[in-house]
Amino acid sequence: PRERYTDIGGLHGVKDEVVKEITLALDTNLAAKAAYVPPKGFIFYGPPGTGKTLLAKAIAGENDVWFYNVNGPSILQGHYGDPEKTVRDIFEDARKNAPAIVFFDEIDSIAPRRGTHDPVVDRVVSQLLTEIDGFTPLTNVVVIGATNRQEILDPALLERFTRHFNFTYPKNRSEKLEILEVHLRRYKDSLERGITSTSILDIFEKKVLSPRKIADAIDDANRLRAKELEACQQLLRALKHTPDKAEEVKVLFKPDIERLFEILKISPNDPELMAKCETVDPATYPLRVYHFQKALEGITDEAVEEAR
Repeated sequence: PRERYTDIGGLHGVKDEVVKEITLALDTNLAAKAAYVPPKGFIFYGPPGTGKTLLAKAIAGENDVWFYNVNGPSILQGHYGDPEKTVRDIFEDARKNAPAIVFFDEIDSIAPRRGTHDPVVDRVVSQLLTEIDGFTPLTNVVVIGATNRQEILDPALLERFTRHFNFTYPKNRSEKLEILEVHLRRYKDSLERGITSTSILDIFEKKVLSPRKIADAIDDANRLRAKELEACQQLLRALKHTPDKAEEVKVLFKPDIERLFEILKISPNDPELMAKCETVDPATYPLRVYHFQKALEGITDEAVEEAR
């Protein structure tokens, strides 16, 4: 993975602890000299979009180790015995290429409490237990499971995953500010002069959002800006070459043109409309606070979704 620790904002009190634990577990020489027995597995649990997968990838990227990103449902495909063989092959390959991280995304889909689901799933859970706690040691191989439904995991498997870390929504302004700054880096050259991360944070404080939703809102703000630029170009082209089709363009790009006119403070019947549209391009039309406000309007508060 190419992700790095600088790509992760927030997670105060969790990120540092996870990084230290897993980095030590990947260093067999130091662990042996210190007589330290690394945990056999780690569980990352918490709501969707809180950075569980991202942190696992960043640890692999920073330590330059092999990373097996195992999607739970993909294991359960094939004929009788195939799912167990897939699990065996993954761990065998990880041992050969150690140090390595085996990451089970949505582990609850393949390791629920035994006796409650399909027998195939029960066999997969048993195979996982064998690999983690079996005769062949997992030297220099770290196993991580990510889930937002920890309560349905098999108890025996949870015991093998000896370290559990709770990933939460940003808990304070400083965490939200970190996350915002990480995702605003891509747009720093597009931001309107005078806009700061703090002024954008004041808008995002109105809703409880996961890091993923914050990233989506920032991307959506720039998408609105890009659509306004496109609408302006299409309108200008129509006014210049096919004036009779200008009304069609206004109907097609109605919401985008309305936002454009609101920002530029011009009316649809402005006699200088063409001249004003000619001055609009990505360099002169920056990303404004207005765009972030509009983007946030279309995103549901996480607290409301959780209540539902």
